[in-house]
Amino acid sequence: MTGCQERKTFRHTWKKGCNPMTESILRLPVKTISKLISELSALQDRLRSGELLEIPSVTLLLKSGQSLSGVVVRALQPGLPENEATLLLQSRDNSMDMTYVPIAAIGGVTVHYTAQSMLLLSDGKIRASYGRVPSRLELERQARAISAQFAGIDLVILWDELPRFDAAFQSIELLLNDFQAILLTICGDDIGMRALREKVTGVSIGVDTTANVCLKENILEIRLRVEEQDLIYQPKGKLQEAIEKLL
Repeated sequence: MTGCQERKTFRHTWKKGCNPMTESILRLPVKTISKLISELSALQDRLRSGELLEIPSVTLLLKSGQSLSGVVVRALQPGLPENEATLLLQSRDNSMDMTYVPIAAIGGVTVHYTAQSMLLLSDGKIRASYGRVPSRLELERQARAISAQFAGIDLVILWDELPRFDAAFQSIELLLNDFQAILLTICGDDIGMRALREKVTGVSIGVDTTANVCLKENILEIRLRVEEQDLIYQPKGKLQEAIEKLL
C-alpha cells in the first residue's frame, strides 16, 4: 500500500479457559505428504534467495518402521511418478550427511514445532504460540530498544487497539523481532539507511481489518489482523518487501 485509509478502533476480548495453542492446532488444514514435502523444499529456495527463515526439522516415519530425522533440503518430484520422487534430507546434527529418501516409502511426517512450522502448516495464517507470554512492560522496553538502535525513529505500540489475549502479546514480540531484523537488513548499506531516515520518523503498530503496511506523513504504520484467536501479520519476507517499496 502507498497510502493509508481511515482507521477504525478495534477492541477484542478473549474467553477465559481457552487454550490458544490448542485452538490453533485444531484450525490447521490437512495436507498430503507430497504437498507438505514440496512446501518444506520451497522454504530452502526462499532461504537461498536471501530471506531469513527458520527451517523446521522433521522426522520421516517410513513404511518399513524406521524413522529418519533432519531437514528437507530439496524434493525431486515435479513431473515424476510418485514411486520415483525422491527427497534429500540433511541430518539434524548439522553434519554434512545427506540421505536420499523415496517419497513413496514415507508413511508419515512429524514437523517439529517452531514459529516457522506453524506458519508453514497453516499456509501463513497461524503464528506460533509459545508457553512464555511477554508482558506489556517487556514489549515496551523492546520497542524502546529498537527506537534507540535506529536513532530518530520513534516506535509506538497502539495498546488500545490490541486484543487482550496471550497470543496477541506473543505475536507482537515476534513482529518486533522480525521488524528489528528487517531494519538491520535495510540499513546494511548507506543507500538503505539514507532512505529510511529521509522517509520514516516514526513507526506505529496496531490493528486493522487486514494485515498491511503503509506510510503516512513519515509514519510507517504496521497493522495486524485479528482472526479468531490469532493476531496475524504479514510474513517476514512480505513485510520486508512492503516496507522497502515504501522507501
